Amino acid sequence: MFFNESPTKAKTRRKIILATKELFAEYGIEGIAMSQISETAGITTRNLYRYYANKDLLVVDVAYFVFTSYEDFEDIPLDQNKSGFELLKELLYIMYIEKGPIIFDVSIIKLMLYLNLYMLKMDKNSEAYVKYQTEYNFSPHERITQYLHEVFIKGLKDGTIDIPIRQLDFYIDFIIQSLLSLIIQITIKEPVKGNARNSFIEKQIEIILDYVRNKE
Repeated sequence: MFFNESPTKAKTRRKIILATKELFAEYGIEGIAMSQISETAGITTRNLYRYYANKDLLVVDVAYFVFTSYEDFEDIPLDQNKSGFELLKELLYIMYIEKGPIIFDVSIIKLMLYLNLYMLKMDKNSEAYVKYQTEYNFSPHERITQYLHEVFIKGLKDGTIDIPIRQLDFYIDFIIQSLLSLIIQITIKEPVKGNARNSFIEKQIEIILDYVRNKE
């Protein structure tokens, strides 16, 4: 986990966070009381408050846990004999078509929306919100960002990708957000599966690839 504490305390904290995550995913956040969380986690409410003085602090830790662990997939080997553009195409298809249903399943997307909406209403001066903004300085797409950065740099060097180098971070963020946004829209509208779901994502990937491809 992300706390420097004894194995026993770390085990209990993880149990709390996992129990809370399941409750939030199933029922939302607003109506869940600390007593429900403690019961689900199998601890006393008094013990729960030893770990979290209020619900907002727990929400923040659940958000951190979800946003930094949902991309649980093995390393993707990048064949350095391929061009940067070829690797970019391969990478996008692996992450958003092959592994997409695992990485971006309905329950995770629903939970991410609940968490984001809850934190939008959180007091911006509260201990929980300040902690989220300062101590938890992370990218929820860190591994994907690293992969994209590597293939873009290779593509810029071999000339198969044509974008302004100074806007590299912008392009990477745009790709991640546009594909994630599309997946969320599909999921909210209806649980599209198989070829129907993939056709929407494939079309978006092709638009992205065409935009960054060196056409000379």
